[in-house]
This record gives sequence, C-alpha cells and structure tokens, in this order.
Amino acid sequence: MLINHKKKRIFLHNPKCAGMSFSKYLIEEHGYFFVGDKEYPYEYEYDYKWNIEPLPVGYFTFCVARNPIERFKSYYRYVVQHQQKYNGNINDFVKEHYKDLEQQYRYLQNSNYVIRYDMLYKYDTHLGYLLPNRYCLNKTENMNVSLSDESMAILLQHYRLDYKHMQLLGLL
Repeated sequence: MLINHKKKRIFLHNPKCAGMSFSKYLIEEHGYFFVGDKEYPYEYEYDYKWNIEPLPVGYFTFCVARNPIERFKSYYRYVVQHQQKYNGNINDFVKEHYKDLEQQYRYLQNSNYVIRYDMLYKYDTHLGYLLPNRYCLNKTENMNVSLSDESMAILLQHYRLDYKHMQLLGLL
C-alpha cells in the first residue's frame, strides 16, 4: 500500500496488475511512500496486503484491476520466467496453484476508483496519472499459454467474485 498524505490518496497494490511499476511511478513522480517495512516496494519481495485496518478516513483509495484469467496467466509467466520455480505447463499449474494468487475483489471493494489494467498507459483524467513506459517492471515475454476447459472452469469458479465485482463496476 502506498500513501500520499498531502493528496490524501492511497494506492492499494493488487498483485499482477502492474503494481510494482505503478508503485515506482507514484513514489518517484508523485511523492507517495510505502506503508510498511520497506522504503521502496519495487526492490523487495513484500506483503501485498495493506497493513492499516481500517483504511484512514477521508483518504481517496484506488487500485488497478485486470481480467482475472489474464492476471492468472501473467502470474504463471512470472513464476516460470522470473522466479524460475516451475517448469510444468499452465494446466498443471492451475490445479496446483490456483489459490496462490489472491482474489481482486477485496481491492475493488475498498477502492473509491479502479483503473483498468489495459488503460494504465493512457492519461487518466480522474487521477491525473499517465504511467510512462520507462516504469515497466517485471514484464514477461509473451508466452503463448492455452488453458484447458478444466483449467478455465477452475479459474472461473475461483475468481467468480472478481468477475461479479468487475461487472458491477463496468470494468468488463
């Protein structure tokens, strides 16, 4: 979680939604700082969950959301390419790790505003932010991953609340 007391804004970092890139941008360009043990979240492994419960009153909260299936595919690519901790196919990965990537609905429920992942590199008139390409971190090579019907069913069931909240917010 990043906070800017001057602007009274809080960024809730939703994993695998360009959060590391957006965090770095907010820190360097807009005076946000990380609430937690580490000064710069994009240089460390850290807990994505915000650590202030409840969130401060009077602050505007926002997050980035992504299509849950595409988000999970990105998680798979990240584990395979960057962490090099898995060498199986995506369908086996779904069966073994579908619960590892936290659902997004908690971030959506606690945000006053949600930026669609695919809109990050366009100027956001509501927030006044435009993420420059130089802040692209953890970018994975485009691995062509194809989900089986069984894997798709597992993910759709697991992320059903994400889809529900994203549809209610007009994000899908």
